[in-house]
This record gives sequence, C-alpha cells and structure tokens, in this order.
Amino acid sequence: GTVFGINPVSAIPSGSQISEYNWIGLINSNWSETSNWSNGLVPVENSKISILSSSNNPDFNGIAVFNSLFVNSQASINLLPMAVIEIAGDLTICETGKLILKNTVTEKSSLIVNGNASGKIFSEYPVVAGQNSLVSSPVDMAVTGTFLSMYLRDYNEASSQWGDYIVPTEDPLQVMRGYEVFSLFSETRVFEGIPNIKTKSFEISNLGNGLNLTGNPFPSYIDWESDNNDNWERNSVAAAIYYPDPAGSGNFAVYLPGTDAAVSINNGIRYIAPMQGFFVKASQPGTLTVKESSRVRNFND
Repeated sequence: GTVFGINPVSAIPSGSQISEYNWIGLINSNWSETSNWSNGLVPVENSKISILSSSNNPDFNGIAVFNSLFVNSQASINLLPMAVIEIAGDLTICETGKLILKNTVTEKSSLIVNGNASGKIFSEYPVVAGQNSLVSSPVDMAVTGTFLSMYLRDYNEASSQWGDYIVPTEDPLQVMRGYEVFSLFSETRVFEGIPNIKTKSFEISNLGNGLNLTGNPFPSYIDWESDNNDNWERNSVAAAIYYPDPAGSGNFAVYLPGTDAAVSINNGIRYIAPMQGFFVKASQPGTLTVKESSRVRNFND
C-alpha cells in the first residue's frame, strides 16, 4: 500500500523513520521540487522532516525553522553557503547518514539546534594557500588530523607568542580554542563530529600580553554586538575582537561594538562566522562564556 504518498511501501529503505514530510528525491536535488517529496508536499515552517536514502540528495538554500530533522541511514542533506536551518526540536543523524555544511571562504552555512542533537555533522572549511587563518571547531570530537599536512598551532598568552606546530594527528581540537592554520596548497578540510549546541566557556588569562585566541564554538553565526549577559559573559576581556581581514589584505580586522557608534576596521563585523577564531584582550583572569542565545539566523545591515 501507500504510506505518506510512498508507493509501494517496499520503496522505503529498511529501518527508516518516516515523518509528515519525507524526502524521496525522485527528480533532482532541488529542495523546492514537489516531486522530490512524498505526497508532493514541500516542508513548511515548523515541519517534522525525514530524509530518506535516495538517488538524489537534497540541497537546502534558504532560511527556515523546522520542528525536527531526521537523516536516515545512507541519506544525506547539504546546507548550501549562507543557508540557515534552525531546528526547534531535535536533530537526529543515523550512523551512516550525513548532514553537510557547505561553505566558501567568505560565505558559511548555519545550523541551529534548540533541542537535542545526535549523530555527526560535516562542516567544510576551505583553506587558502599562503594565507594565515584562525579557526575554531564547531563540533565535539574533532581532532588535529583535520589539518593533516598543514601547519597548525595555538597561541600562548603567557609567553605572548605562538606555540609549536602541532604534530600529533589524534589530539582533540579543544572547543572554543582558536588555532592558526597555514597551508602551502588550497584544499577544503572537514570538521566531523557532534555539533556544539549548548553554552560554552573558555578560560582567559593575562599572564603575558593579555591576548587570548578563542573562537566561535557553534556551527552558526554568533553576534558579538550584544553586551548583556543573556548572550555573553565577558567581563574579563575588553570589548574589541581581532581576526584576519576576510578580504585577504593580510591585516587584522577589528570590531568594537557600540550599535550606531560601533567601530569597524579592515572589514570587521559584529557577526562571527562559524569556525572563525579571534583574539580578545584580557583585562583580568576569568572566563569568556558564549550562550546559545548568541546564535543568529537573521542578519541586520
């Protein structure tokens, strides 16, 4: 017979979970194509969605809030650059399922989960040859081998200098710690692991020059402009952030919040991209904490 417009039922891969909106990928990878969905129904706001294994994996390009997302075994979904999916409930990715965050050097996709998250995501990070980049892992379980054959190091505030290049490949990339990456060749690397979705903290020191290299711990943009403790706890650092100019000038971008009186140098902006590492200046020892309420899906000019 038929289940949610899937006929025959044997067309549903064994062990799959189905929902009110089911991707079956009959035609192509277009999310908005009705024939790619069971019953010809494209998901709307607050839908419960299941991605079934098919010959065409969906490409999502837009901004939407869904109730839940279930990625079945052998199934895959791509979030294209600048796409944003916010999940009010739970994200479930089966063992062989994939949710891939597609990114360019200047445009990143975003995933915001407000419930629970299980299973791994894959977040692409394009490395540009000859360019120093500051990175931060958006997932738990990522390791230094993510940047195998490249130059990876962290910053030591106490000695006021860069640390040694990291040689082991199985060392964990600490959540909310920033790292510098340099490569002789351009290649896209992938952070793989369970997405960070809850409040994260980073220990701040001022034993040396006070510069601490931290980073965005979430697979979404976050807003540095908000200076209240609903989004951040940052009493131990000065207001400005510093990171490489995204235009590639070789200088540092600076953003000093202040709403209409904010200061931006070398393309510094209030929104910190996924996987972006950045420096803060310590005014005293303490902790920098970023809460999930800092995540944004709608951007102001």
